[in-house]
Amino acid sequence: MTLDFCRTVQEAVDSVNWRTLLIHEYRRILLHDTDLPDELLPADWPGREAFDLTATLYRQVQQGAVQYLRREMQSLNGSLPAPNREYYGRFGGLPSFDSQLSG
Repeated sequence: MTLDFCRTVQEAVDSVNWRTLLIHEYRRILLHDTDLPDELLPADWPGREAFDLTATLYRQVQQGAVQYLRREMQSLNGSLPAPNREYYGRFGGLPSFDSQLSG
């Protein structure tokens, strides 16, 4: 497997770190979310902007992060599996790149 999405190993490691920190912070925000239906929230509800920003940033780092983790990490059963359908459903849908990861 080659570093298709990241030019260097450091860029791939940075992708993992950014993705981890991003999701950690986003989950902290969700702890304070009201869980009200969207139609009951004010038009300027900051949760929408937080979701959109998180989704944009996640899309920028997720390929390099997955690539690095699948290349460098293992489960008890060997190589890590490819991301599943639920993974690609995050943040309204992520681009699939599994076919580019084989090799």
